[in-house]
Amino acid sequence: TVLQYLQHHNGTMADIRIRSIGLYRQAFLNTFLSVLFIQCAYRAVPMVIKRPRAVAPWCCLLLSVMGVCVFWNALITAFVDTLDCVGLVVNFGVGVGLSPIFINVVLLERVYVAYGRKRWILIVGGLLVVVSPAIFIMFLWQLSTVVYLPGTGCNGVYPVEVGYVRLATDMPINLGFSAAFTVFVYRHYKRLGAACWKELVQDGMMTTTAILASNILCLILNVSRVFEVYTDMTYLLDW
Repeated sequence: TVLQYLQHHNGTMADIRIRSIGLYRQAFLNTFLSVLFIQCAYRAVPMVIKRPRAVAPWCCLLLSVMGVCVFWNALITAFVDTLDCVGLVVNFGVGVGLSPIFINVVLLERVYVAYGRKRWILIVGGLLVVVSPAIFIMFLWQLSTVVYLPGTGCNGVYPVEVGYVRLATDMPINLGFSAAFTVFVYRHYKRLGAACWKELVQDGMMTTTAILASNILCLILNVSRVFEVYTDMTYLLDW
């Protein structure tokens, strides 16, 4: 809790100041991200109501709700002793690890529908969607160390290999689904030449480029440790 965090100082004003700044920083970050995900959930609800049988709106809603739960839980724990230090880090790690599932499900649905709802695409794609984050969470759990620092409180420290594992488990499936959908749409555009197909090609290429840029940027930031102890927060870019 906040009281425990502030009481563990070493008696110097410098340490008290560091802890106070860290407390304000964590409170602001958790509050900001909670509000951000609440806003996303608020926007996703009308889409679910309008298209209750569509997969994409539900994925947007569930992804947003999970973000609200993760960061609201972290915010509440600062005042109520609900989770210990390990629990807080696990709370964040599981959220980061599971977040790609919802994006990959949306991409898988595109490919599944585009290629004639072939069952093997759904089975193979579904296995990849589930297995990839499970591998990342396993590596994160095995290689990470939970530390308690004056400036950040509870923090997960992990080697650079975790960043490569994230890239290896996340980027191939994202690019594979996006590329498969884009190729399908491009072929129809070349054959039919309709403006709607051209728009879908542009949308597919933009999605693929954004996913690739996000994955590579997260890898660079994690490997370079540019944010030092706050490096793990760069995974929020992929979230």
